Amino acid sequence: MRPRSESLWEPERLEEVSAVQMLDLLAQDLAARGAGAPAPAMMILRRRLVEMEEVQDQARTAVEQLTEAVEKLRAPALRLGTLLQRLAKGRALV
Repeated sequence: MRPRSESLWEPERLEEVSAVQMLDLLAQDLAARGAGAPAPAMMILRRRLVEMEEVQDQARTAVEQLTEAVEKLRAPALRLGTLLQRLAKGRALV
């Protein structure tokens, strides 16, 4: 039986890993203790967690894109033009 690595289970370390990674660590720990293959419920849970993380990544990307679009819309308009012709009374064609 493989000894459990205490450094993987420190709260500071666990805060840095995703839910899927934490589930994988748990499955490895259970296998090291002789629990055998992961239960079907754990595999379903892992698949659902992966799907949720993918949706979250897609949502994060969409939010970043929308934020960029909003920043572009908030930026002041470029008020430069090309002088085509001077007209009378201080006017011009731009």
